[in-house]
Amino acid sequence: MSSPFARTHGRSAHALLLFQADAAHFSELAANMTKSFDPAFWDPAKGVYSTGTQMAQAAALWLDAVPASRLASVVDQLATSVTTTGITFGFLGVQ
Repeated sequence: MSSPFARTHGRSAHALLLFQADAAHFSELAANMTKSFDPAFWDPAKGVYSTGTQMAQAAALWLDAVPASRLASVVDQLATSVTTTGITFGFLGVQ
Protein backbone atom coordinates (compact mmCIF):
# COMPACT_ATOMS: atom_id res chain seq x y z
CA MET A 1 0.00 0.00 0.00
CA SER A 2 1.38 3.37 -0.94
CA SER A 3 0.10 6.20 1.22
CA PRO A 4 -0.21 9.84 0.17
CA PHE A 5 2.75 10.47 2.48
CA ALA A 6 4.88 7.83 0.78
CA ARG A 7 3.88 8.95 -2.69
CA THR A 8 4.51 12.61 -1.94
CA HIS A 9 7.51 12.60 0.36
CA GLY A 10 9.28 9.57 -1.02
CA ARG A 11 9.38 11.12 -4.47
CA SER A 12 9.94 14.71 -3.41
CA ALA A 13 12.86 13.80 -1.19
CA HIS A 14 14.80 12.14 -3.98
CA ALA A 15 13.75 14.78 -6.49
CA LEU A 16 14.87 17.53 -4.15
CA LEU A 17 18.21 15.83 -3.66
CA LEU A 18 18.45 14.97 -7.36
CA PHE A 19 19.60 11.44 -6.62
CA GLN A 20 17.49 9.21 -8.83
CA ALA A 21 19.23 6.10 -7.49
CA ASP A 22 17.94 6.92 -4.00
CA ALA A 23 14.29 7.16 -5.04
CA ALA A 24 13.49 3.59 -4.03
CA HIS A 25 15.24 4.04 -0.70
CA PHE A 26 13.27 7.18 0.21
CA SER A 27 10.01 5.62 -0.95
CA GLU A 28 10.72 2.58 1.21
CA LEU A 29 11.46 4.76 4.25
CA ALA A 30 8.17 6.60 3.77
CA ALA A 31 6.26 3.34 3.37
CA ASN A 32 7.87 1.93 6.52
CA MET A 33 6.85 5.05 8.42
CA THR A 34 3.28 4.52 7.29
CA LYS A 35 3.32 0.86 8.40
CA SER A 36 4.86 1.76 11.77
CA PHE A 37 2.37 4.50 12.61
CA ASP A 38 -0.61 2.33 13.57
CA PRO A 39 1.12 0.02 16.06
CA ALA A 40 3.06 2.91 17.56
CA PHE A 41 0.17 5.34 18.09
CA TRP A 42 -3.11 3.36 18.27
CA ASP A 43 -4.57 3.27 21.79
CA PRO A 44 -6.98 0.32 21.83
CA ALA A 45 -8.29 1.22 25.30
CA LYS A 46 -9.44 4.66 24.12
CA GLY A 47 -10.14 3.73 20.48
CA VAL A 48 -8.08 6.67 19.15
CA TYR A 49 -4.62 7.47 17.91
CA SER A 50 -2.27 8.92 20.52
CA THR A 51 -4.32 11.01 22.96
CA GLY A 52 -7.24 11.44 20.57
CA THR A 53 -6.33 14.85 19.20
CA GLN A 54 -7.65 15.93 15.84
CA MET A 55 -4.09 16.07 14.54
CA ALA A 56 -3.36 12.47 15.55
CA GLN A 57 -6.51 11.19 13.84
CA ALA A 58 -5.89 13.31 10.74
CA ALA A 59 -2.25 12.18 10.53
CA ALA A 60 -3.27 8.53 10.68
CA LEU A 61 -5.79 9.11 7.89
CA TRP A 62 -3.36 11.11 5.75
CA LEU A 63 -0.67 8.48 6.14
CA ASP A 64 -3.21 5.82 5.10
CA ALA A 65 -2.19 4.00 8.29
CA VAL A 66 -5.71 3.22 9.53
CA PRO A 67 -6.75 -0.41 8.98
CA ALA A 68 -9.99 -0.76 7.06
CA SER A 69 -11.67 -2.27 10.13
CA ARG A 70 -11.18 1.02 12.05
CA LEU A 71 -11.47 3.55 9.23
CA ALA A 72 -15.10 4.53 9.83
CA SER A 73 -14.50 4.86 13.57
CA VAL A 74 -11.48 7.15 13.15
CA VAL A 75 -13.27 9.32 10.57
CA ASP A 76 -16.34 9.55 12.84
CA GLN A 77 -14.19 10.47 15.86
CA LEU A 78 -12.45 13.21 13.90
CA ALA A 79 -15.69 14.55 12.41
CA THR A 80 -17.40 14.59 15.81
CA SER A 81 -14.47 16.43 17.35
CA VAL A 82 -14.43 19.06 14.60
CA THR A 83 -18.19 19.63 14.73
CA THR A 84 -18.22 19.74 18.54
CA THR A 85 -15.15 21.88 19.27
CA GLY A 86 -14.15 23.35 15.90
CA ILE A 87 -10.74 22.84 14.39
CA THR A 88 -8.17 22.50 17.16
CA PHE A 89 -5.17 20.93 15.48
CA GLY A 90 -3.14 24.14 15.30
CA PHE A 91 -0.56 25.43 12.91
CA LEU A 92 1.42 22.18 12.57
CA GLY A 93 -1.64 20.34 11.31
CA VAL A 94 -2.31 23.00 8.69
CA GLN A 95 1.04 22.43 7.03
